[in-house]
Amino acid sequence: TLKVLQPPSGIVPTGQSAVIGTVTAAAPVDIIDAALIKVTGRRRRSRSIAGVQSQFFVNGVLTSGDEHHTVAFKVGAKSGFTQGIVTSTSATVIVSDKEMANQIIVDPMNETDDLCESGDSGSLLVVEIVQNGITINQVVGLVHAEGSAGNGTQNRSIVACHFKDVQDYFGIRL
Repeated sequence: TLKVLQPPSGIVPTGQSAVIGTVTAAAPVDIIDAALIKVTGRRRRSRSIAGVQSQFFVNGVLTSGDEHHTVAFKVGAKSGFTQGIVTSTSATVIVSDKEMANQIIVDPMNETDDLCESGDSGSLLVVEIVQNGITINQVVGLVHAEGSAGNGTQNRSIVACHFKDVQDYFGIRL
């Protein structure tokens, strides 16, 4: 059984364990880079995302019509809250020598932003919309890698698989 460590280095204070769970299912890395984890011990679970004002979340799907004008954000364990512009909803990328099709790419809105760092994997990619004065967070992706921004800089972009694909593969719901 594959153990999940947090922090990934496994270095924790004396008397504590870095093991937070075990992998119960993993997806093939061609469209989805995700795994389900059974949490061990008495870990608190939260249905909220720190730093996000509205905690109302629904499923959402990005299409090519969202490219180059839709803003998406994630709250990563390493880089915190970052947001950028969806530049592709069907990119093919290479991650760890594996080709992955149908990926979402979110690029920085300016030349100084880094949107993603190693350690942000597993963050939800969210698009915020307002309907009748109510802020709704549409979960559209699952962050799994950082990429080079397509804007000619060395900034890091977000690479995510479509959340609907994750749900369909694992049979889970939001």
